[in-house]
Amino acid sequence: MSEVNLDIGVYEPMKKAEASHEFQEMSLEARTVLHHMRVSMEHEGIHLPAAEKEECIQLLDSEQQLSFDILNRQEQLRHQASEEGAWVPLASLGDFRGQVGGLPHRQDEVLIPRDSVLADHILKSPDQDARRRVYEAQQGRDKIGEEHMVSLLATRQRLAKIRGYESWAHYAQRDALFSSPQRVQNFLDSAWQQLRPGFVAELHLLSKEKKSLSNETHLQPWDVPYLLHLCKQKHKEADEISEYLTYASLMKGVELILSRLLGLQFTQEEPEAGELWHPSVQKYAIRDQDEILGILYLDPFQRAGKRVQSAQFTLQGSKLLDDGGRQTPKTCLVYALPPAARGLTAGFAATFMHEIGHAVHSLLSETQFQHLSGTRGTIDFVEFPSHLFEHFVLDPECLALYASHTGTGRELPQHLRQAHRRRPFSHFEAVQQLMYAAVDQAFFEFQPSAANPEKQVAEVHQHLHDS
Repeated sequence: MSEVNLDIGVYEPMKKAEASHEFQEMSLEARTVLHHMRVSMEHEGIHLPAAEKEECIQLLDSEQQLSFDILNRQEQLRHQASEEGAWVPLASLGDFRGQVGGLPHRQDEVLIPRDSVLADHILKSPDQDARRRVYEAQQGRDKIGEEHMVSLLATRQRLAKIRGYESWAHYAQRDALFSSPQRVQNFLDSAWQQLRPGFVAELHLLSKEKKSLSNETHLQPWDVPYLLHLCKQKHKEADEISEYLTYASLMKGVELILSRLLGLQFTQEEPEAGELWHPSVQKYAIRDQDEILGILYLDPFQRAGKRVQSAQFTLQGSKLLDDGGRQTPKTCLVYALPPAARGLTAGFAATFMHEIGHAVHSLLSETQFQHLSGTRGTIDFVEFPSHLFEHFVLDPECLALYASHTGTGRELPQHLRQAHRRRPFSHFEAVQQLMYAAVDQAFFEFQPSAANPEKQVAEVHQHLHDS
């Protein structure tokens, strides 16, 4: 594709086609695809003078290499348990003591990797000193990683300038419904104002919980995961609801949603020989009577060596064929759900339906070209179907239509529907996502001025702090 995007023999006819009278007679989809292809070629510098074109190619190579370096760095850090972790007392591990045999020990302490299941367990444990140690280890800075990130930022800012955009944030928003960083910022500000009262109230609940335990009210960062865990545990209904959420019940929900909402059938299909990559993978079809509209491959359960937690992969998009027929869309959903008989948390169930929403969007897409098929559409609209499907778990009346008890098969009772509607600490979780978005927005708007990488990192830290 890089060679095609720099082929002047392809680019010039496309420019002429956009300027022709025939362009306006094309379908909206055809015009959009042609425009996207021309802009894509210009993003690789085909229209630039020789010197700027060469710089653009070098910047693209640098961007790709830095992206690989950042991913490799993260993988490297995951394997540096002896350097990246916290020494905590063995006594603080409780039932997890049997899982630390391969970790470094000294006297009555063990070195816990800072980003691990054990670290998460300790942050939710009563041992305040152990929580503090793990939290502080997780805040440790990675100088090399930070310099890689700032180098990537500087590279992308220069690429954005060459492409005619004010910043990488403006470039990233070019095809979005929120067409500028300012509109995104306005949305984030508005969301914060709406969430703030509920968030403050939830902080007061955590403070009250801490006072009941230690007669202190001041919250430390390492207190929050523990207190959240403790408060949520008091809502026993959450555990009860999980007894009504299994992979089987969720699949029943998908079938019900497609049938009642869209009048379509969701059926399990017999795979052809060699079609599936593991015996636990299942093949489903979305049908309109006898017509197959799309094929879904589901790879739902945990297994050794499987690392993807939840993702949707488009295998084949919708498009018109030369004979007038339509190519059947195919997509794959990969999860790491616990065994089928066990109940799932509401969070697991919402994530499952989120990805189902993406899959349904892809499989029911009817486009002339694959370029705009399914989740290849407008960047922020693609999350609408996924969030819509989340509500079939989050709304208790929808959930009650298909959720059934793992042991008895009984329907979701009224008191659990009411408890599910309350969803404690939902403001807290929403504000956390809001903060991630705000940091991302501030990072990609900033343009480092210093030449020295160390000073660039300091500039970025200051900018993020001020933002």
